[in-house]
Amino acid sequence: GIEAQDGVHVLVRDKSQDLAKAAIKLLKEKDLYKKITQKARLLIEEKYSYQALAQVLDKIYKEAARG
Repeated sequence: GIEAQDGVHVLVRDKSQDLAKAAIKLLKEKDLYKKITQKARLLIEEKYSYQALAQVLDKIYKEAARG
């Protein structure tokens, strides 16, 4: 799964009403919105970008080639 953490990279809620409240909170609290979106983007760039995935695959291929 994705290594996102509630309150850091995303706001996770179980109920639709709670999700709506979290979305409204993000719209009202610009600092929270900026913090979460910046952390989320950084997580995706570091862990899930083409470059990051290529590095993981490269490591796997090199290990496989060594036997």
